[in-house]
Amino acid sequence: IYAGGDDVLALLTLDDALPCAQELRDRYAAAFKQAKAGQPGVEDFPATLSAAIEYVHYRLPFTKVLADAHELLDDVAKDGRGRDAVAARVWKQSGLHVTWAQPWEIALQKGGIDDWVKRLRGEDGQETPQVAGGFFYRMRDLFKLLNPAKEGGEALDFEGVAKLLAYEYAHSGLHGDSMQPKDAEPLIRSLLEQCQPRKREVAEKDSSKWERLGYQADAALLARFLASGGRERN
Repeated sequence: IYAGGDDVLALLTLDDALPCAQELRDRYAAAFKQAKAGQPGVEDFPATLSAAIEYVHYRLPFTKVLADAHELLDDVAKDGRGRDAVAARVWKQSGLHVTWAQPWEIALQKGGIDDWVKRLRGEDGQETPQVAGGFFYRMRDLFKLLNPAKEGGEALDFEGVAKLLAYEYAHSGLHGDSMQPKDAEPLIRSLLEQCQPRKREVAEKDSSKWERLGYQADAALLARFLASGGRERN
């Protein structure tokens, strides 16, 4: 569906939305790279694509979803993450459930949302113990305690949070005594990377730095939601 300007509005299935957004980004970048090839002065001009994905209950009014998609794209993906970013929201019949956003560079890292969905579904080809559902909500409660009390405060050290979550994961009740915290750390680190939102701050041409914005469990809850096919589960 053409929505005017450079925008693309598409209605997709739950499993296709994130891969489609990624493919659009790749095609967009490739098209601009080809168009700029051999043109002095424009070859280094950055062409980026930001995306907003709304996972919604079928009973929600489409007009409300469409209006929220504009806010999600402009305020969260672009302004909130510094452009070249993806943002997603999950709306259940009871209301807003998850808001997750990352610069594409972070979102596409190994061990990102898509990899965790496959892991939770048992489709990653590895004998990885399943994750207890309550663990993700335990993450959310811990982050409320660990985040700085005031906006702009310093978040707890990444290494410390990773060790704490690895302990929680290993003792979540699903694995018994079969897993030690040190064995859980590699899994937890990849998930924690997605749970610490970044905002790109461009300092000068061709250079950027990340501002870390504390910890949010929405990445883990989004992966759980997608892995379940959007169904509620314990």
